[in-house]
Formats: sequence, structure tokens, C-alpha cells
Amino acid sequence: MAISYRKAVGPGSPVLLADMETTTGGPSVLLHHGSSGNVFIGNENVNTTDGFSLGSGGTLAFVIDGSEAIYGITSTTTLTVQVFRTNRQSTPFHS
Repeated sequence: MAISYRKAVGPGSPVLLADMETTTGGPSVLLHHGSSGNVFIGNENVNTTDGFSLGSGGTLAFVIDGSEAIYGITSTTTLTVQVFRTNRQSTPFHS
């Protein structure tokens, strides 16, 4: 089963985008950032200097496992990230 949801990500504190314990969906995750600006992706301590920068129109695919959790933060304004999850154990997305 696949599930899709949107998460508002802003400055200040990192926002949980996907994990296997509290968010719904399977381990294969696709993040899509369709707004202008950058969303910085990382762990619960991510910030704008050490996070992976996901730019406007950018897509990031990965598989999470166990206690892994993915967070996002922005530098100045609140942006929306689309999260798509499936139960596949391998990343089914190609760039």
C-alpha cells in the first residue's frame, strides 16, 4: 500500500518527515519539494549548515529502517514537502 502526505517545514525546530514508528507508510520514502527555497534534510538535529539541501523541484528517495527518522528545516519561511511512502523494501524511484 502506498500513502502520500504533506508536511509543513519551517525555520526554528526540525520537523519529522518520516520514520517507522510514528508516521504512516512503508520504508521506501520519496520526498519532493515543489516550493521555492531550500529544505535541509537530516536527523533530529539538522540545521541549515549541515543538512542535505533539497532545492525547489528537488526529489530525494531512500529507504528507512528501524529507528531511523528523517527531519527537515528551512532557513527563513515555511515550505511544504510532499512525502510518498510504499511498503517496498528497496527504493523503487529513479531519477
